[in-house]
Amino acid sequence: MKNKRNILLCVAGMSPQIITETLFALTREQEPKVRIDEIRVITTLDGRDKVLSTLLDKEKGVFYQFCRDFGIDADSIKFDETCISLFRTRDGRTLEDIRTLEDNELAGDHICEIVRELCKDENKRIFASAAGGRKTMSIYLTLAMSLFGRADDSLSHVLVSEGFESNNFFYPPPIPQTITYFNPQTKISREVSTADAKIYLAPIPFIRLCGISSDNEKFGAARNYGEMVTEAQKTLDIREKEYDLLIDIKKQSAFVRGQRIKLTPREFFFYWIFIKKKLRENRIIISINDLTAQDFHSALNEILLVTKNEDVGWEEINEFSQYNFAEVMLEQLIFSRNLNKPAKERAGEFKLFRDAFSKVVTIIAGKFKAKGVDNRYYLVSTDDGTASYHLKIAPERIKLMK
Repeated sequence: MKNKRNILLCVAGMSPQIITETLFALTREQEPKVRIDEIRVITTLDGRDKVLSTLLDKEKGVFYQFCRDFGIDADSIKFDETCISLFRTRDGRTLEDIRTLEDNELAGDHICEIVRELCKDENKRIFASAAGGRKTMSIYLTLAMSLFGRADDSLSHVLVSEGFESNNFFYPPPIPQTITYFNPQTKISREVSTADAKIYLAPIPFIRLCGISSDNEKFGAARNYGEMVTEAQKTLDIREKEYDLLIDIKKQSAFVRGQRIKLTPREFFFYWIFIKKKLRENRIIISINDLTAQDFHSALNEILLVTKNEDVGWEEINEFSQYNFAEVMLEQLIFSRNLNKPAKERAGEFKLFRDAFSKVVTIIAGKFKAKGVDNRYYLVSTDDGTASYHLKIAPERIKLMK
């Protein structure tokens, strides 16, 4: 399997330190350490000039010094002027800074588009840093990651220990140095050693809305950030109105989030028994010992009523294991209530029934799982040998199709 290309994506303003600080945290401090293959920066025109002069100067650039300090081949990390994305106006002019409402809107559109394009590539993994730039840039990056970020993408904020939040600190070098820290509040300067500097990478959990659709083109018709949010909200609103589980008795099927789980007549018969029990008593765990002959009778009668006695696979239902549902099993073998039989024989028959019943439940659960559905909510064995089954879904999230 091809290794993914790790991309460090930063928003930055006039403090390019956040780029090297985040790079240091990812490659030197974090466990497991991350190999960064490319650095992408989203910034303004002034921010680009600051990155070029401070980090990417071939002779004095801090990025190249970082690589030398830690024995990294600078060419192994793609980071040059082509990796810097500038905010632009509608007519193509670059933004020097973000000052107006229109500038903010343009920044949101631009950040969203970059994140969307990066996340389209399955061979790239995104490490997004929301530490730099204007607050709106950090907010938009966070929201864009929610819209498009995938399971293995991450978002973080870099934190630096007190006394090192200054323009002349970029990362703790291997050989400690003394730098001057100016406190803007007290207006006092003091000497500090980089040996005392600590850099922390604080992960920012975010909801990955890319899961609301099967692919990343769900917002393809949306032209800007606002439209993308609107489209995402529409999808969520529709999902909220959907029932978690739809039961179609006539077609002997279950539907979960649009996924159809087709059951055989025998499988559906037993599943319908569980659903009825859940709707009536709202138990999370249902044991085979909770079922009565009446549960079986009523379930079968309802299937026949809905299907109007059409062919619903009666033979498959009737020929369950070696038992006859129509006559003997419902009254005598479900709980071995035929007292004329020896206890040992009755217990043996119940064991056979329980094992066969459990086998059918396993098949049903497997069909849910094959559709990518978490079958723990819809039916699964407790695996404790008691012939008990989980059905966690709430009754109000079940609807019968007419």
